[in-house]
Amino acid sequence: MTSVVLNETWREAMTLLLHQLQVELPDGGSESGPAQASKAPSARSRAAAAKLGAGKKGPPGEVFDYHALAFVNYTKIASLLEDVYDGMVHPQKRRQVKVVLDAVLGRLLEVWLWLVEFEARDPPSLDSVLHDHKLTWASLDLPIPRYFRDDFTALLRQREELLDALLIQKEAADAEREAAEAAAAARSANDADSDADSRPALTGAAAVLAESDAAAAAEVKAAAAAALIRRIERARAWRVHATRMAEAHAAEALRSDLHGLGAGDDNALVGGDGFVDVEAASNLITRVARGHLVRREVRILRNEELQLLGMQREDRREMDARQAAADSAARARKKAVQADHEAEYLAALVNVKQRIYEEEGPLLKEQMEGQIRRWFLSHLRQTGKWPDYPSEAAGGSAKIFLEPPANVPGPAAAAADADGPAAGRGKRTTFGANRRGGDDDDDHIPVPPSAYLTDIQARVLTYVGEWQNKDESDNFEQRHDDDIIRARARPDIALELRVQVDEVMRVELEGIKIKFTGKKKKKKKKGGAKKGAPRQAGAGPAPKTPKPDAGGPGPTKGKRSKRSKDPTAEFSTEELYGELVLAGIVAKPVPGELTDFVGEPNHLAASLRDAGIEPDPSYADVRRAVTMYAIVPLGAAALAARGAGNKGILIAGPRGCGKSMLAQRIAWLTGANVFDLSPSNVKGKYPGKEVNMLLHKVFKVAKAMPPSIVLIEDIDLIFTAPKKLPAEHRGPTGPRRLRKQLLKQVKSLKPQGRVMVVATSAQPWLADFKSLTKVTPRIVHIPRPDYATRALLWRTFIEAKGLFLPDAFDLSTLARLSDGYLAGALSAAVDAVLTPIRARSIASMPLSVAEFIHPLTAHDPLFAEDDAKWRKWLAKLPLAKALRRKKEEAEAAEADRKKNARFRR
Repeated sequence: MTSVVLNETWREAMTLLLHQLQVELPDGGSESGPAQASKAPSARSRAAAAKLGAGKKGPPGEVFDYHALAFVNYTKIASLLEDVYDGMVHPQKRRQVKVVLDAVLGRLLEVWLWLVEFEARDPPSLDSVLHDHKLTWASLDLPIPRYFRDDFTALLRQREELLDALLIQKEAADAEREAAEAAAAARSANDADSDADSRPALTGAAAVLAESDAAAAAEVKAAAAAALIRRIERARAWRVHATRMAEAHAAEALRSDLHGLGAGDDNALVGGDGFVDVEAASNLITRVARGHLVRREVRILRNEELQLLGMQREDRREMDARQAAADSAARARKKAVQADHEAEYLAALVNVKQRIYEEEGPLLKEQMEGQIRRWFLSHLRQTGKWPDYPSEAAGGSAKIFLEPPANVPGPAAAAADADGPAAGRGKRTTFGANRRGGDDDDDHIPVPPSAYLTDIQARVLTYVGEWQNKDESDNFEQRHDDDIIRARARPDIALELRVQVDEVMRVELEGIKIKFTGKKKKKKKKGGAKKGAPRQAGAGPAPKTPKPDAGGPGPTKGKRSKRSKDPTAEFSTEELYGELVLAGIVAKPVPGELTDFVGEPNHLAASLRDAGIEPDPSYADVRRAVTMYAIVPLGAAALAARGAGNKGILIAGPRGCGKSMLAQRIAWLTGANVFDLSPSNVKGKYPGKEVNMLLHKVFKVAKAMPPSIVLIEDIDLIFTAPKKLPAEHRGPTGPRRLRKQLLKQVKSLKPQGRVMVVATSAQPWLADFKSLTKVTPRIVHIPRPDYATRALLWRTFIEAKGLFLPDAFDLSTLARLSDGYLAGALSAAVDAVLTPIRARSIASMPLSVAEFIHPLTAHDPLFAEDDAKWRKWLAKLPLAKALRRKKEEAEAAEADRKKNARFRR
């Protein structure tokens, strides 16, 4: 997109953001925004919200509808801002967009979590809101911000190079170990042969039996060898025959082609002297080449005309490939321009600041000194004595420059007085109250508590003041603006100069006091002020001396410090990281997009809920939940710094549904390191108590190199009771040895650390639920695919083989026949059918549904008993229990209402 289009997109996003602020904030945001927002929700919207809340099966309509619509609005705003930030080359604008984008993502996450808790569904049901407001399903899809990786390209490249180098060392070490094991095995075999030769010879009946067994074994080996030779010879003969037949067919085809081109028989190009006629051959080649080029041009023109008339579809693969190549090239050029402008901006920050310091610094220092001297004289006239200069801890002369006039209420106090005492009664805000003019308090819609609305409002005001009407006609290349740099650098320069002025004026005030009073200021004793002497204003309370038995911080006599020492303190992070790579704990994330998890939304979810049936989450809901619970908190450093991080997420579903792929996409899209602590990966490594050291190293390196994920596949094996574990997972080397230390390390994680445990499980009902939720507080369930998702999966897997699925292919029947099968089974069936040889023969032998049936039956579907186990486990989740309580309360309230209505009649 061009700069003009990006600026218009930015304006549109900020306009929508201002509209949302005017709805959510009591003061309605800014009065002078880029556009005027509507002052109240429309009557149609309120009617739809009331209709949504009329049924006993839905949530309270107006509250849920308003906040679900806010989620949709913030999703659209975030999508627009993400496009602007990715394409804009103006460095100062990009910083403004980045800050507001982080705030919008934080607010979006807040609204999502509020909707989950309010409705007691995870993910929440947003389809009814889409239907009521005539929105599409694309309105709910949040594009993954590309700056999660683009802003750290150099760091990610450095990490990737280090990981590749270490993996090469690991492969070399593994090869050496395998060679040593093979040599040891060979030596043991030779030793066994030598032991056999040194044994005493058998005599009598034992010797006869041994000879007969050897003869029988020799006969068996000879027969097997003869059968193998015959099989190989037959294969060779058939290959020779096939080659001869292919050559004969090729010669026959050549003769027919020559005859069709007017060359007659094979001797048509041979002259009387027995040699090929060069002129005739060249004419033939020219005629063939020209005919091929003309036919190709006519075929292209015919296809273009048919596509223009809508009678033929263009091959999506070619179109997508061309578009992707063009977009990639344009984006690479844009990123290069961004890097150049960013480097120029960083250099200008230093240069402009230095110029301001040299040009405006002396005059500013004189003004400060003059104002401070006037304050000296003013204080002398009012009190009759010279003042005490404010200490640096109290802010120094900033107290003189920034102190507001006395008895003048600030804007916040004035607003509080205007609203009355009820305005500050609670911190929960409401939106719509100031826009409805006369509504009662019962009609106010509660807004989820937010830590980002104030930041969003400030950024909107910044945009209105600096960028909305800025004339950039002379900045075609979108470089930095020196005026803005000066305006933002002056406060920092003023602060530095103020510190210097304070040092000078503090000495000057002491000299004045000595000159007029003749007394020098007494120096304080080393131990502090005298007993009973008043403390200086702003110095804070006097520090208390802790008693020996007061239990203060730090170790006391006779007690051991509770803070444990780091057993790996002498090792650097790079050394520990290298050790984990060589041990096979660190893995490379698999590149890909979240859209690789293919699935359609459930268009009948609202109808099923109205009929009293709780539908499974769709695959689109699963993508949305993974985005909100894992990708956004882990990828956005600004959100994690404010405590929006998440300790862990459990992706639960049957085997083959895509759990591992989602975990890999989380790591790739956020640029995170992957530490694989799956039971299958740590089996045989770090035996005994060494596993505690392994977990300590993993979490230490993960915290030092954020963002990081700790991948644990089949986490249920760690928290399953020993009696329920399979035999191969029992014993001191089993996965349960990770349990205690894993709980301890996860407890030490902080939301600001950007370290997350991503776990998967195909049998979560076997694990201890309490311990499992301590490691992974958030749970995302992947159900078996529905009809629409299966149809899309079949089409995606087949077209991934490079084939174009024709309209005549009965995809609907194939989707219905595969009911109950998971995506892994469908993918394996496609791989079994569409081999390279079969793919080349598609033109002559089109695909049929019957070809996929037999390979599909080689895999097990999700049986009814397994589905019942999933239903039982899902019903034990806290949100499922809360949803049942809400339904029971709603049914009881409805029964009471009907009973009261019958009594009134």
